[in-house]
Amino acid sequence: RRLQTRARRATTPAMADKVFGALCTGLGKRLFYAETDFTDAVLKEEVCPDMPQDEFDAIIAAAASLLQSFAAADADLASAEKLLQSQEQLTEGQAKAALKYWKANRSKVHEVLSQSCSWGGKLESMSWRMDVKTKSRHVDELNEPTAIMELGVTNTSADKSDVLRFEMDRAQVEGLVSEIAKIEGQIAALS
Repeated sequence: RRLQTRARRATTPAMADKVFGALCTGLGKRLFYAETDFTDAVLKEEVCPDMPQDEFDAIIAAAASLLQSFAAADADLASAEKLLQSQEQLTEGQAKAALKYWKANRSKVHEVLSQSCSWGGKLESMSWRMDVKTKSRHVDELNEPTAIMELGVTNTSADKSDVLRFEMDRAQVEGLVSEIAKIEGQIAALS
């Protein structure tokens, strides 16, 4: 797990960009994958042991802030480049190294963050059908439609799947559609 193999110890300014890429890799593992082995001390020792501590702290802070900004925005490459333009403390080579890291890891980071935000069940599938009862023992004609719903739900904490089946009458379906419209409106307002 040594980052040293990815970026040989920085001894020349030309290697600084590779070192920054290695710092992004180590920070990404710590920030997004909860790998606690990648402390600041380990990163400094493995990647750039000759760098003064205050300079190292500034670069770590800039890189962590940048990666967290990328992740919070789920930035595509164009958005990531715009975010990089606002980072004055990074060199052009460091910005390219950060962009290369993000290009390679964006989907993985998004998946990890999405999974960490899901604390309950997750809807996997939904199917429905309409039934109309035409007769009953006690009533000659009903003609009242009902929706038969089937939801496939996965419990993320227990890795267990369940199927829920239930019926809804016309009023319940109308209420459900109204609530979904409210949710859709909220999502549109936040997008």
